[in-house]
Amino acid sequence: MSRTITLELPHYVFELVQQESKLKGKSPTEIIVESVTLQKKKIRDPFFADTEFYDGEVPAGGSLNHDKYIYVEHP
Repeated sequence: MSRTITLELPHYVFELVQQESKLKGKSPTEIIVESVTLQKKKIRDPFFADTEFYDGEVPAGGSLNHDKYIYVEHP
């Protein structure tokens, strides 16, 4: 592990981290890292997140094959 920064947290966030730490039996650092990691995984491709434009499952390789999904050939 690397010591890189010092965080200044709002009091309510500090309390939440402390509570979660006690509840899960983990260090505050582990709780913060876990939270940041989970948030990173929730990031979606903005194109497919816009349900006004696209409402369905996000296809695998969507960002690589976006033309296939945008420019649909019509018979």
